[in-house]
Amino acid sequence: MNRGAQGRGAGKKMPAIRSVTYWLCGIASAVALGACAYPSNVINDVAHMGDPTYDECRRKSDALSSYGSRCANEADPKVKAAKAEQARQSADQQRLAAAAVQQRADAQQRDDAALGYSRITVRDFILDGRDLASRSAKVSLVGVYLPAGNLDLLFSTNVDAIQFANGDIPNIPVVHLLTANASRTFRSQLLNCRSNPATAYVGCPVRILGTATMCVLTAPLGGRREVPCVSVEEGGF
Repeated sequence: MNRGAQGRGAGKKMPAIRSVTYWLCGIASAVALGACAYPSNVINDVAHMGDPTYDECRRKSDALSSYGSRCANEADPKVKAAKAEQARQSADQQRLAAAAVQQRADAQQRDDAALGYSRITVRDFILDGRDLASRSAKVSLVGVYLPAGNLDLLFSTNVDAIQFANGDIPNIPVVHLLTANASRTFRSQLLNCRSNPATAYVGCPVRILGTATMCVLTAPLGGRREVPCVSVEEGGF
């Protein structure tokens, strides 16, 4: 006999077998408490025999709990339809929210371009920063602002900022910012981010407008090195 075929055929009968088993367990439990792994409710077991929603609820029921009405409710077509509708509405809301965020981002990028700022990612700035600095290119970046000592840093994501703050990955891609010449309004926003305990170690989502240039970083032991950075002119949270 083909064992594979036998296994497949047997699998198709399992829902009914489980329900019959539950029903028999109910009879046994009436004679000896705890005789079966699950409690039983004969009327519901028979009424919902083979229903996968009911069977799934049945398997998850505590052996000493009264599961019947709860599992029957979950198997009710109206309840299942309501849950499906809730899931659909939730998915639609998430889709619309994501679309709205993208629309705002696209509008910001168009506004930046109208002012002469070219949108660039943190990663691309690190790769092309020296060339951009040689041309004093006007750039727009979106990322996560996080101060570190006397440095103002821009990361791609909150995850990168948190890992850097925790010292988990010291060489995470980051753009150095010069903020002394930024607008007073934006410097006030940066100060709020730095002084807020809730964002001190996770950073603040931010949009940066500025000019690519070169900065000199001084190490604790006096070593110096030049890196591309952004002289910030304006921005927003």
